[in-house]
Amino acid sequence: MPERAEAITNFVVKALQSIGLKIQVNTEPNRPEYARQVGLQKNIGDLALFDSSPHSTFRVLDDKISRNSKGVWWQGYQDDAVQQFLTLANGAVGDNERSMVMGRF
Repeated sequence: MPERAEAITNFVVKALQSIGLKIQVNTEPNRPEYARQVGLQKNIGDLALFDSSPHSTFRVLDDKISRNSKGVWWQGYQDDAVQQFLTLANGAVGDNERSMVMGRF
């Protein structure tokens, strides 16, 4: 499991339980199998936790939710405002420009 996965999972479970949701946590210790379940089989449930570098946040968002990119991990998400944000962020070249775009989201 990722380094802080258990602590993050416990925090999320408590937060969701506090608003009355019943939670079931499934753990897949085999990371390649987890990637197949999420990527190929789209077996992601309602919420998933995975480790990633903070520097890859935009790439992950673009790959998972951009209907323009429809990357390998695309979840079929449709939202015009989010898509507009992703399009602007994708076109931002400099660090300052991208920070401004990302800060508005």
